[in-house]
Amino acid sequence: MVTRCKVFQGAIASADTKTQIGSAYTFPAGARRIRAIIITQADEATQEPFDGYVVLEFNDLHGPFEFPFGGGGAPASSSGFQMTNPFVIPVDIPINGGATEVTVYAYSSGTPESVTIGLVFE
Repeated sequence: MVTRCKVFQGAIASADTKTQIGSAYTFPAGARRIRAIIITQADEATQEPFDGYVVLEFNDLHGPFEFPFGGGGAPASSSGFQMTNPFVIPVDIPINGGATEVTVYAYSSGTPESVTIGLVFE
């Protein structure tokens, strides 16, 4: 199988609030499984901690699909731009390529300026 990745980008404007990241996505025909979730964030101003969880909502699968991440971030300082190493969460979620649609949400204890979530699938 060919490994592919769909990337979703956005920002979390309010801590501890379910925030949609990017737009809904329908997997291409032939896609069979999500194999990993990759999460990273960048924060130039507040350098808040980054922990929380990702929620995947599907049109044809029943969850819950909630995956925690955390441990990143740094205390506020004058160091400027701060970016965490990506969190990689191995998963095995069956999908029906051409029909399965996913919407990605995130909850976070902070408000990072940029959140990137990748769904690795084959």
